[in-house]
Amino acid sequence: EGKATLKISIDYGIDNGVIVCAGPSEAFGRNDVHRAPKMENKGGTKWELNLEVPLQKDVYEYYYVVQSGSWRHESRICHRAVSVKGLKDGDVVDVQDRFRSTKPAILATAAFDRAIFGKGSDEKFRESSNKEVKQDDLRWDIEESGDVTVRFSVYAPRVEAGHSVWVTGKPESMGAWSSSKAVPMVHVGHRIYIGQVKVKKSDIPLQYKYQIADESGNIACSEEGDNHQRSINDGCTYMMTDDAFSYPTKNYRSAGVALPVSGIKTRDSTGIGEFLDLKKVVDWCAETGLQLIQVLPINDSGEDPSPYSASSSFALHPSYIRPSSMCEYYEKKYGTDMSGLKGWSRALVEKLNSNWQIDHPRVMEEKKKLTDAIFDKVTQEKVLEDEDFQKWFKKQ
Repeated sequence: EGKATLKISIDYGIDNGVIVCAGPSEAFGRNDVHRAPKMENKGGTKWELNLEVPLQKDVYEYYYVVQSGSWRHESRICHRAVSVKGLKDGDVVDVQDRFRSTKPAILATAAFDRAIFGKGSDEKFRESSNKEVKQDDLRWDIEESGDVTVRFSVYAPRVEAGHSVWVTGKPESMGAWSSSKAVPMVHVGHRIYIGQVKVKKSDIPLQYKYQIADESGNIACSEEGDNHQRSINDGCTYMMTDDAFSYPTKNYRSAGVALPVSGIKTRDSTGIGEFLDLKKVVDWCAETGLQLIQVLPINDSGEDPSPYSASSSFALHPSYIRPSSMCEYYEKKYGTDMSGLKGWSRALVEKLNSNWQIDHPRVMEEKKKLTDAIFDKVTQEKVLEDEDFQKWFKKQ
C-alpha cells in the first residue's frame, strides 16, 4: 500500500509545445493524451515530471507524446515500463529516459527479433542468452544506508542468437571495468535488456558501458564512444536509466533478394514455384552472401494469380503446395500406400513443367484434383489427428 514518486526526466528539444507521458493506467491518463500528465520544461532540452503512483499496481507502462505543431509519438514496439515492486510508501525513483524513435525500433519487430537475429529462437541458444523475464518479475532491492539501487535499461536490437548483453562500470559492484565481473542483464522483450545493481553514493556520478558476449563468454561487441555517465537527483535512492546500445557501426546493413514464390519454379516444382523451392533459394543466398529473403504475399487469392489479391488474411495459397511431398509425408507417417498417387504426382510435374510459363488456372485445377485424392486416401481423421498438425495449429 501507499505511493511512490516517479521523478521522470528526458532530454528533448522542441521550439514550442509540451511533452506528455501517456499510458494505460489512471496515473498516465488511460492512453488519453489530453488527460496525460504534462512535463515541465526546466530550460533548454530538459523536461521533468514528478508523478505519484499507487503501489497496489506492480508495473506502469507509459510512452512520450511530443505536442508541438504536428504531434510526434515515440515508438511503442519496445514497451516502456517501470516496475515499482519492492518500493515502500514515500520512496522516490529517479527515472532518466531518452525518446525512443520509430526508425531504430524496426529492428525489434518479429522479422528481425525472431528470425534474422533470433535465428528462429532455437532452444540450443537459450542457455547462453539473457534470461527472459516479464516486467512484473523485476523487484527493487531495499537500499542500505549510503547505497543507491540502479536499474539499467538498454535497447540493443542487434544481438545474435546465443549472445548476451552485460553492463560494466567503474564501481566495484559493477566489476570495476572488468568484463569477467560485469553485471548480467535479463531480456524483457523487444530487445530491451535490464540489469540491476547497488552502488555507493560515492560512486555517483556513475560511469558505465554495455557489452555483448558470445556463447563462450568472450566479448563480441563493445560500445564505442565515451562512457555513459549518470548523476542522481537529491533525495533519490533508486535510479532507472534508459539507453541505446552504441554500436561501432551505427546503421544495420544487409543485402537480400525479394521475389514471389510462384517465380522460383524449379524442375521439382509442380507447374509453379512452391514453398519447398525456398530451400534452394536459401542455399543460393548462403553461397552468394545474401542475408535476407523477402517474399511477396503468399495468402490464398483463389483463381487470381496476383499475390496482392488475397481473399484471406490467414490461409496460405494451396497452389504453393508440393503434392509429391505430401505423399511421401503421409506414407512415412502412417504407412499408407501412396504409390499410385506418387506416380500421379510425378506425371503432373512433367505435364505442367513442359511449358515453363505458369498456367495458373490449370495448375490450380490439376493440383486440387490431386490434393483432394490425397486427402481422401489418408482420411480426414488422420489428417486432423496428426501431432505435427496439432502442434502447428496451436501456435496459430
